[in-house]
Parts: sequence; C-alpha cells; structure tokens
Amino acid sequence: VKSVAPGQALKLKDDQIAATLGITVKPLSHLRLFLKMEDVYRFPLVDEETFVPFGTTGLQTQTGKSYEAGLEWNALSWFARLTGYRLKLEDEIDFDPIAGIFGANTNLDPTERTGFIAEGGLYVSENMSFAANYHYINAEFSEGTFRGNRIPLVAEHQLLLTGQYSLNDYFHLYGEFFTIDERVASGDFANTFQHLAGYGVMNANLVFRYKNLEISSRINNLMNSEHSDFAATAFNPVTFGTETGFSPAPDRNFLLTLSYNL
Repeated sequence: VKSVAPGQALKLKDDQIAATLGITVKPLSHLRLFLKMEDVYRFPLVDEETFVPFGTTGLQTQTGKSYEAGLEWNALSWFARLTGYRLKLEDEIDFDPIAGIFGANTNLDPTERTGFIAEGGLYVSENMSFAANYHYINAEFSEGTFRGNRIPLVAEHQLLLTGQYSLNDYFHLYGEFFTIDERVASGDFANTFQHLAGYGVMNANLVFRYKNLEISSRINNLMNSEHSDFAATAFNPVTFGTETGFSPAPDRNFLLTLSYNL
C-alpha cells in the first residue's frame, strides 16, 4: 500500500512468473562445467514506493534475464573457477538524486551487464592458504536517452587477494587486499559529473579460538588510505547547480570482538 494523501491510499499489486534452467556436467573427476539461464525480478519495497517522482502512480517491477556459464577445477592443493555472465534488466529500480527537489526512486531505461569472475585458491599447507578473486564487468544502458553510458556505482574492475595462516591451534592470522576501479557517481546517468576515484585498501585480522571462545582483533584500512566509497550527484543551493558529493571512508580503524557459543 502506498500513501498518496492524508486519508487516502493506493493499493499496488503485481505478480511474476520466473523460470530457471540449468545443467551441470563433470567430464573429469576434478572438472565441472555449468550453464544456467533464469528469469529474475524484484518487487519495489514499500519505502521505495513512498518516495517516487510527483505525479507518478508507482514503480514498475524490475524484471530481466540472466545467462551464466563457467567451469570449475578442484584439486587437492588448489582450485580455480571461471564464470561468465550476462544480465539484462528492464525497469531497474534506482534512486535518482536529481529527480524533483529531494530526489526520488525511479525505473531506469533497459540496462545490461556483461562480465566474468575469475577465482582461484592455493593450499600451501594445512596452516597456510591464499585466494584471489577478479571481477570484470561492462555495465551500461542498452536503450533510451543514456544508451551506451555507464551505470552509476558499478566498477569495471575489482580485485580481492586474501591469505590465511594458522600460527598454532589457537591463533589464526588473516590478511586481505582489495582494490576497485573508478565509478560513476550515483545519479550521474549522463556520465558528465566528477567520478568516484578508485582505491586500494589492506585489512588484517588476528583471531584467537579456544573451545567456545573467540576473540577477534581486526585492523581495517591498514595503510590509512584516504578515499571515498560512495558519491552522488545532487543540487547545490549555494551554487544553484548540480555537483558530486563524496562520502569519505573511515581512516585506519580497529575492531575488537568477543564471542562465546553456549
């Protein structure tokens, strides 16, 4: 139900039929091949429906088709996985910060995401292992006014490297390095405003485990990188123009947690 005026309400109702078709083949004991096609959808949330452009009756359900294919190799000391995909969406739901006075939730023109994910891991010993995850994605509007433009907040490249080392039965050390490419700011569908710069961060975590007790001491942003993880275009009443606003990420920070399982 969407409230449209005091004492009035508008009932919204929709239904979707979605199908999934997949196949998995193991030509070798360590090799798995897979293929999947499916319909995807997302109904608008209640809070999204209550904040739409003035004069509209509501948001359309986001629908689309997903295609995925890949291969996976699992050996005793290492594994590798390569997945390619294509996602085509109609009426994608997103927030437009320059719609109206305070922005609004809207349905976008058709969008398309094509990319692949390459993953791998190496088990050096019982105490040490490493893993890597690389994600490439070409995300753009496939039709409409912004055809060919990049979709906001979607990076073309992402890389995650992780490592784990057990000092003994009680102390375990984890480390990770994450880097992400520059992105278009939220709401910048025309791709004309300042972009969100890429960055890289290192994190470390030392964990103590004894029976049901676990103590974790984690350091985020180990190198004290100065960066922003979110940016959006918005109207600036001072300059009477649209600008990009950035939300700075935390500097180096420490998190200590304690848990006990009964």
